[in-house]
Amino acid sequence: MARQLEDESREDAPEAGRPVSEFVPGMTVRVGSLGRDGELLDFPDGKGRVRVRVRNATVEVDSDDLFEVAAARSDAGPRAEISVDVEQSESPVSELHLRGMTTDEVRDAIERCVSTALVQGVSSIRVVHGKGTGALRSETHAVLRTMPSVKSFRLGRWGEGDTGVTIVELK
Repeated sequence: MARQLEDESREDAPEAGRPVSEFVPGMTVRVGSLGRDGELLDFPDGKGRVRVRVRNATVEVDSDDLFEVAAARSDAGPRAEISVDVEQSESPVSELHLRGMTTDEVRDAIERCVSTALVQGVSSIRVVHGKGTGALRSETHAVLRTMPSVKSFRLGRWGEGDTGVTIVELK
């Protein structure tokens, strides 16, 4: 009840609509904590958590954070199967540190970071891969080239981290 009152007092509460009472995979719902619409992917699990596709990321949220929206309204966008745990990403993502990772770990880390940034509405991120042998930089650029949500990327300039970072602009 307290959560419902808290949600109703938010500025975007009138946009959110009524809490979802019947869960139907494929329906458009509003994720209150994100302030965005998405597509419900499945029924609530035993803990009351559900997966929702928001823009090009799949997020897992509490079912009581979902609200009904008009069927014609949707900003779900392109589909991707990247999972992001919203509770771990409360503050906006702006930087990802890859130093110390193997090249095999880089793809997953970048996909998670980009997805979280997109869900949060962040337009650019800074990926710190270090200078070293260049293996992490090469893998970072290879991964970014394949991501449709990446508008552009470039090596850092002097004062930004030089060739030890990559600046990524998101769509």
